[in-house]
Amino acid sequence: MAFDELTGESETVLRIATTASFANNWLAGNIGAFQAAHPDIEIELEVSGTVIDLAEARIDVAIRSGRGDWPGLKSEHLAMVDFTPMCSPALLEGRDLPLDAGKALEMRRISPQDRWWPIWFRAAGVEIGDDLGRGGIRMDSQATEGQAALAGHGIALMTPMLWRSELASGRLVCPFANIADEGTAYWFVYAENRRHTRKIARFREWLVPAFRAMAAAPATDAIEGA
Repeated sequence: MAFDELTGESETVLRIATTASFANNWLAGNIGAFQAAHPDIEIELEVSGTVIDLAEARIDVAIRSGRGDWPGLKSEHLAMVDFTPMCSPALLEGRDLPLDAGKALEMRRISPQDRWWPIWFRAAGVEIGDDLGRGGIRMDSQATEGQAALAGHGIALMTPMLWRSELASGRLVCPFANIADEGTAYWFVYAENRRHTRKIARFREWLVPAFRAMAAAPATDAIEGA
């Protein structure tokens, strides 16, 4: 407690920084289980597309995507970040699935300038030119791209495990059998010297096994023919 008083840190408030995609598609829907087990810990969630300095006392932990190589921080691997195009089933009426990957070049793509598109096309064996970024709807996160896909505005590259409820319900479908990744993963990140702080330890004990268990379950059953 003396340490808390000196630093101004509260053991009753856990401040978490993460991306919009992780927050909207998994954490917000599951954090209630942690709070039920630890009602004395209040959660403050900061959603940002920028990497927040965990040396600042106001942020306790982060869930980041990357390669886990952040100097001075402890990074625990949660799951690989893979991706495949998804869309509303309304865009696929009358088509037999899975589609040939080359058909994605003919379809309306959400955020066509996304760096994942060339990776996915090449992994699928599709030759591409230099015009993948022309036109289309440009979004700032997978969370907003997913909403556009749900609304039927095109196909978007998304991570299946984050959209498993939409896939299971049939609101989204994966029209192609090809899944790719760029070698990045989701990581649970915190300052090494704070690993034994009670609120961080309790959150880690809940988050790491819960997310790993979810990620290990098949999320691509909705890919017809996969």
